[in-house]
Amino acid sequence: MSIHDYNPLRQLLFHQSWQEADIETRRLMLKIAGVEGSSL
Repeated sequence: MSIHDYNPLRQLLFHQSWQEADIETRRLMLKIAGVEGSSL
């Protein structure tokens, strides 16, 4: 199991940057699922 860096997401949430946090969440989910760079 690899370790993922959630700090950028934490910072976006802290600053209430909801739209950017949504984008970062999607990016992290795709990376964890192994489909990073997918056009899904």
